Amino acid sequence: RAFAWVAARGRRALLAALLLGGVGVLGLTRPAPERVVETGPAWQEARAARARFGGRGTALLALLDPRLGTADGAEAEAAARAVEAAVEALPWVDDVASPWDLPGARGRSLAELLERAPEAVGASLTPGRGLLLLVRRSGPAAGPPAEAGGGVAEAWDVALSGVASAAIGDAGVEPIVTGMEALARAQERAFAGERLKFMVGGVVLGFLLASLSFRSARATLLAGLPPIFGLVVSVGVARLLGLGSDGFTSIVLPLLVLTIGLTDSLHVVIEAARRRASSRDAGEAMRRAVGELGLPCALTSLTTAIGFGSMAASGHAIIVDFGLSCAIATGLTFVCVLVTLPLLARTPLGAALEDIAARRAGGARRRRGLPAFVDALVERSLARPRATALAGAVATASLVVVFFGLGADRSATVDLSDDSAAARGLRRVDDELGGVFPIAVRVDWSEDVDTAAALDRAAAARDVLASEPLVSGAIGPVGVARSLGPVPGVSGAGAAAVLGALPEDARRTFLDLDGRSALIRARIPDAGAAASLEAIARIEGGLAQLALPEGVEARVVGEHVAFLRSLQGVAHDMRWSLALAAALIVATLSVAFRSLRLGAASVVPNLLPIGASVGGMAALGVPLDISALTALTLSLGIATDDTIHVLSRWVQARVARPDGLPARAARGAVARTLPALALTTVALTAAFGQLITSSIPTIRTFGIVAATTLVVALVADVLVLPAILVALPGGRRRGGDGAAATDGSGVTLCAP
Repeated sequence: RAFAWVAARGRRALLAALLLGGVGVLGLTRPAPERVVETGPAWQEARAARARFGGRGTALLALLDPRLGTADGAEAEAAARAVEAAVEALPWVDDVASPWDLPGARGRSLAELLERAPEAVGASLTPGRGLLLLVRRSGPAAGPPAEAGGGVAEAWDVALSGVASAAIGDAGVEPIVTGMEALARAQERAFAGERLKFMVGGVVLGFLLASLSFRSARATLLAGLPPIFGLVVSVGVARLLGLGSDGFTSIVLPLLVLTIGLTDSLHVVIEAARRRASSRDAGEAMRRAVGELGLPCALTSLTTAIGFGSMAASGHAIIVDFGLSCAIATGLTFVCVLVTLPLLARTPLGAALEDIAARRAGGARRRRGLPAFVDALVERSLARPRATALAGAVATASLVVVFFGLGADRSATVDLSDDSAAARGLRRVDDELGGVFPIAVRVDWSEDVDTAAALDRAAAARDVLASEPLVSGAIGPVGVARSLGPVPGVSGAGAAAVLGALPEDARRTFLDLDGRSALIRARIPDAGAAASLEAIARIEGGLAQLALPEGVEARVVGEHVAFLRSLQGVAHDMRWSLALAAALIVATLSVAFRSLRLGAASVVPNLLPIGASVGGMAALGVPLDISALTALTLSLGIATDDTIHVLSRWVQARVARPDGLPARAARGAVARTLPALALTTVALTAAFGQLITSSIPTIRTFGIVAATTLVVALVADVLVLPAILVALPGGRRRGGDGAAATDGSGVTLCAP
């Protein structure tokens, strides 16, 4: 009624559209929100360690060459020293840490330095493979400043790679810029490159589908412009609220808005065309269509928003951002479509309703009934409804068990373009040098614990860290002390004396004497979250066996460690948020139809598609990751729309003929809804299916899972849901269908 009231007067609709558009444009003029920052104890501890021991603004410059650290490596080592000097000369670089920083090391070969200080040099050198240089930046995160005119000349990791290549010349050493910050910049560039591609693709695809449906340019514009308006408003509001900062969200959100907005727009336009013959003009026909379809379309938007909103239960800030962004966009798109269509109907585009009505009237006879093969499948399903319903329930229950048992995993390369330099470089450095991601053990001691004894415990913790097969380059304060002079057997007391004599800036990377804290650093490869977390668990087990004295504590810390642990928590949280979304959707449908029986009937067709996708992943040995879980949650909300359509027509059929055969009512509900369900499924599957062409694995996974789930949802609602409606107790009684709540003008099909 509210939308019909707005649509009844052009001024009201115009005012609402101007208000929505103004808010959207205001948001678009604001700078994009900063990327969300993770919270939680593990992240707080990682940031505390970084603040105390440094680490911000660093990059790893890997120099790969089989001659480095060997007897015939003079040319390669000369090139490495030239790279070090060239990078240190950059105005936006503070310094470069290398083995030649050791006292008296400048004239020595890497092999000599490794023999003299194996722990310190071995942390960055793998003989016969390569050398890691730690570059500390002082410039902006975006990149080095331009020489003139301000701004940024180019990305700092790209600039660093260029300087290194120039310094190497034709020496044959391969330079690779990597590390957490460089990879994060590469991921941002990868998502930025895909964003425009899929946004334009979504718009083109939407207009193509509208053109195929209407075969009229005016009708295509009438149905296609409201979703574009919804996109402007949704993205603008998301910016105003500080949402949508993640690259993944920025790609999926426009597609979601365009596809959901297009399906709603198609439904309303076709309903308005049906009513055009009995209305004074196009505006009146559109007003009546909006009043008729406002409630069912609102219900479909609500269930979709519930699916997204359930992600807010996750503790992962990026997932919360994605869920809230999409939930808000779903609601805003629905409002934009129902506000702008009455306005467009009062323009020359409104004449398209007559064209659509004439074309539908001419083809009505050809479209009567179900296609033969669908009719045969539906008849077979309804011939034994209890067996079909039981099979669907058993399959759903089994696949849900598989879902909760399927392991979760994720690697850094899934957020990088397949053939990007960053992805290739990460894999190369992992293979040759043992990994780039930092992992550390922090040792703290109280005031009543002697520093020398604490450093002895830190040396033991370093041995635990170094004993883990997945870890490389472990070094702690005692190892640093041994590298500073001829003290190969230095103990905790000797290390405290040696390091205490150093300036604070020189020792703070490993030791904070005033804060009574030490840090043992190492590296771990991109082996996947599951394998890395198992390694961390083994390290923690080894630390527990040290039997540290009272007042001494050792624990694994680091931002990469926090990221891995948050992934583990996210997989658990998103599983349960998906279950919560399913429960909320069932409750919403039960309330909307005033029937617990109809709410229960929706369980299998809503969950079976999700289970089918998960079952396919399990059969192929593909682990769950965040993109797959996100796609499943999105698909749950969207797939529920199909269920609502079938339930609506079932209720209408039972009200119209309460004494009729339930199987006939179920078949009629499928016949009335199949064109709309097929059109919606094609639109959504095509929209998300285009993500399969992405060069970024996480985007491809999202597209595959979403498209597969939506197709299975159509099959479940056409073949399984009707059998469940007939088989459930009360299927032959009018009162069990919520008939008292529906009189033909209440809950109706949002469909052509």
